[in-house]
Amino acid sequence: IRKLPVYKEIVKGFEYKILRNRYLRFPYDHLMCFKNIKKKDINKILNDWFTNEAVSNAFMKYLEKREVSEGETMFRQGDPSDAIYILERGSASIYLELDDGKRKRLTKIKEGAIVGEMGVIRNTARSASFMAESPSIFYCLTSDSLKRMRSENPALAVYFHEFVVGRLSDRLVHSNKILMEI
Repeated sequence: IRKLPVYKEIVKGFEYKILRNRYLRFPYDHLMCFKNIKKKDINKILNDWFTNEAVSNAFMKYLEKREVSEGETMFRQGDPSDAIYILERGSASIYLELDDGKRKRLTKIKEGAIVGEMGVIRNTARSASFMAESPSIFYCLTSDSLKRMRSENPALAVYFHEFVVGRLSDRLVHSNKILMEI
């Protein structure tokens, strides 16, 4: 359970307030996906993330829909980080490209997951490859759209960045638990 600070801003004509001590649910898994999110569309996914329809609607305006085929690669290890992906439907996996030409699957991504945020926010190359395991629908927040959001709607950008920080913190907690077991 994570607390978010107070914000009172205008988001595309809607006033919203996130109250101090209002709790949002975040899972403590490294996949960054919500349990029981299957069969939810992007609007429901975003409402689960942000718990505020006005914020979700404002955020949706910066996303681009992308439908991919089974086996299609969204990005490869070493590519420039140019978009953050949200999986609406289907499944995908993250792979590490090994020196001998083989690859090792690091994790399987489920519906509702966010992928690629580290590289975009840090402006670094991709640290792994990302491929669809089935026909899938993604919504992408490109680097350019994120920059535009920061300029046009800084309150929304701050809200999204705090969300990502929380998710990355959850990943770190999970990784630390795994390391403690070794």
